[in-house]
Amino acid sequence: MAADTAERFDEVRELRKLREHPSWFVLSRLIDEKLKKHVKQLAALMLNRTDATIAQREIDYLSGWHDALVWFKGQPDRKQAALETALRREGDDLA
Repeated sequence: MAADTAERFDEVRELRKLREHPSWFVLSRLIDEKLKKHVKQLAALMLNRTDATIAQREIDYLSGWHDALVWFKGQPDRKQAALETALRREGDDLA
Protein backbone atom coordinates (compact mmCIF):
# COMPACT_ATOMS: atom_id res chain seq x y z
CA MET A 1 0.00 0.00 0.00
CA ALA A 2 2.91 2.37 0.70
CA ALA A 3 4.16 2.26 -2.91
CA ASP A 4 0.64 2.99 -4.16
CA THR A 5 0.38 5.92 -1.75
CA ALA A 6 3.77 7.26 -2.85
CA GLU A 7 2.65 7.11 -6.49
CA ARG A 8 -0.55 8.93 -5.58
CA PHE A 9 1.45 11.62 -3.75
CA ASP A 10 3.61 12.12 -6.84
CA GLU A 11 0.60 12.31 -9.14
CA VAL A 12 -1.26 14.75 -6.91
CA ARG A 13 1.85 16.88 -6.43
CA GLU A 14 2.29 17.18 -10.20
CA LEU A 15 -1.38 17.99 -10.74
CA ARG A 16 -1.26 20.61 -7.98
CA LYS A 17 1.75 22.20 -9.72
CA LEU A 18 -0.33 22.36 -12.86
CA ARG A 19 -3.24 23.88 -10.97
CA GLU A 20 -1.00 26.52 -9.41
CA HIS A 21 0.65 27.47 -12.71
CA PRO A 22 -0.49 30.89 -14.02
CA SER A 23 -1.55 29.32 -17.31
CA TRP A 24 -4.04 27.11 -15.47
CA PHE A 25 -6.15 30.15 -14.64
CA VAL A 26 -6.21 31.17 -18.30
CA LEU A 27 -7.09 27.62 -19.35
CA SER A 28 -9.73 27.37 -16.63
CA ARG A 29 -11.35 30.61 -17.79
CA LEU A 30 -11.39 29.40 -21.39
CA ILE A 31 -12.95 26.11 -20.30
CA ASP A 32 -15.64 27.98 -18.35
CA GLU A 33 -16.43 30.11 -21.41
CA LYS A 34 -16.61 27.01 -23.60
CA LEU A 35 -18.88 25.26 -21.09
CA LYS A 36 -21.27 28.23 -21.07
CA LYS A 37 -21.31 28.21 -24.87
CA HIS A 38 -22.03 24.47 -24.91
CA VAL A 39 -24.91 24.86 -22.47
CA LYS A 40 -26.46 27.57 -24.66
CA GLN A 41 -25.99 25.47 -27.79
CA LEU A 42 -27.46 22.40 -26.11
CA ALA A 43 -30.49 24.35 -24.91
CA ALA A 44 -31.06 25.82 -28.37
CA LEU A 45 -30.78 22.41 -30.02
CA MET A 46 -33.18 20.81 -27.57
CA LEU A 47 -35.74 23.58 -27.90
CA ASN A 48 -35.57 23.95 -31.69
CA ARG A 49 -35.54 20.36 -32.87
CA THR A 50 -36.62 20.23 -36.50
CA ASP A 51 -34.53 17.30 -37.71
CA ALA A 52 -34.41 14.97 -34.74
CA THR A 53 -31.57 12.79 -36.07
CA ILE A 54 -29.17 15.64 -36.76
CA ALA A 55 -30.15 17.48 -33.58
CA GLN A 56 -29.59 14.37 -31.46
CA ARG A 57 -26.13 13.85 -32.94
CA GLU A 58 -25.21 17.45 -32.20
CA ILE A 59 -26.64 17.17 -28.70
CA ASP A 60 -24.61 13.99 -28.07
CA TYR A 61 -21.45 15.63 -29.48
CA LEU A 62 -21.79 18.78 -27.38
CA SER A 63 -22.75 16.78 -24.32
CA GLY A 64 -19.65 14.63 -24.71
CA TRP A 65 -17.39 17.66 -25.05
CA HIS A 66 -19.07 19.26 -22.04
CA ASP A 67 -18.46 16.17 -19.91
CA ALA A 68 -14.83 15.95 -21.08
CA LEU A 69 -14.12 19.59 -20.22
CA VAL A 70 -15.71 19.23 -16.79
CA TRP A 71 -13.66 16.07 -16.18
CA PHE A 72 -10.41 17.72 -17.28
CA LYS A 73 -10.92 20.86 -15.20
CA GLY A 74 -11.79 18.89 -12.07
CA GLN A 75 -8.99 16.35 -12.31
CA PRO A 76 -6.55 18.01 -9.84
CA ASP A 77 -9.24 18.38 -7.16
CA ARG A 78 -10.55 14.84 -7.65
CA LYS A 79 -7.06 13.36 -7.38
CA GLN A 80 -6.42 15.37 -4.22
CA ALA A 81 -9.69 14.16 -2.68
CA ALA A 82 -8.94 10.55 -3.64
CA LEU A 83 -5.51 10.77 -2.01
CA GLU A 84 -6.97 12.25 1.17
CA THR A 85 -9.57 9.46 1.30
CA ALA A 86 -6.88 6.81 0.80
CA LEU A 87 -4.74 8.33 3.55
CA ARG A 88 -7.70 8.41 5.94
CA ARG A 89 -8.43 4.73 5.19
CA GLU A 90 -4.77 3.85 5.64
CA GLY A 91 -4.77 5.71 8.96
CA ASP A 92 -7.90 3.85 10.06
CA ASP A 93 -6.24 0.54 9.14
CA LEU A 94 -3.25 1.42 11.33
CA ALA A 95 -5.38 2.42 14.31
